[in-house]
Amino acid sequence: MTPHSGWRKRYADWPAVRKLRTVDELMSEVCEQPAPVRTRARIEPIDTNTRTLAEHYRRKVARYRRYRRTMVDGLLQWLFTVERPRRDAVRAATLLRANQRALIEAVSHELGVPRYSVHEIMRTMIDRSEALQLYIRGSRRDAAHVSRWMLEKLVSFYSQGETPHIPL
Repeated sequence: MTPHSGWRKRYADWPAVRKLRTVDELMSEVCEQPAPVRTRARIEPIDTNTRTLAEHYRRKVARYRRYRRTMVDGLLQWLFTVERPRRDAVRAATLLRANQRALIEAVSHELGVPRYSVHEIMRTMIDRSEALQLYIRGSRRDAAHVSRWMLEKLVSFYSQGETPHIPL
């Protein structure tokens, strides 16, 4: 909208004329103020960027995966143990796999979260407990109860905006 160009007359019948007037009012309020950014320096010039879009998203996925893994690892190591408490101790991954369907159903229903989201978090728990070679402490029943608590905590955390989904 060039000043004094007659844009009001030209666009008088257009549905967007209210929007144009609002923009004109806003611009008249700030036209005397200096621009907040006065440098022409570019942080990441596009002409020197050789990354593909696939590479960009691959890096972004890896960054989010590390963050999520750190949080899950901390909870898993708090609930389970790396040291084998007794000879017949059950691995945490085995217990989680055995109770996977029931845990997903219960947490999904209780929190009103889609099963897919709960399943993805559960899958991360299983993968990480396997990678960390964790064992359950105490009885299987207690460990299953604590596993449900942990799954609920993680699902609640992710459903409050800290989702494992990556914003594009």
